Amino acid sequence: MEGSPHATTNDLAEATSFELAASNESPLQELEARELGSEIERAISQLRPEYRACILLRHVEDKSYEEIAATLDLPLGTVKTYIHRARHELRRLLEHVRDGGIGPLEEGEPA
Repeated sequence: MEGSPHATTNDLAEATSFELAASNESPLQELEARELGSEIERAISQLRPEYRACILLRHVEDKSYEEIAATLDLPLGTVKTYIHRARHELRRLLEHVRDGGIGPLEEGEPA
């Protein structure tokens, strides 16, 4: 599959692309997984830029906290704080998915 439609560079698009292996998933399960991926991408795009950068480096590029700190020229404690806050915000933004609700939470809408 092609990379994230929210990727701003070719490197990010390539880093977020993946190939589907043959699976035993039904077409419905594949569709649900694709929709979940889209919801996650949408939520990540709503994060503050510094949080988004840390989350992508950690979970897409599989960088260690120390590597992220060096890459972004930030103190290690700041990277840990940004990742913690980003995960908290992602939980809030994706609450509707976990609760089985319909439609994404729009930015600015109360949680």
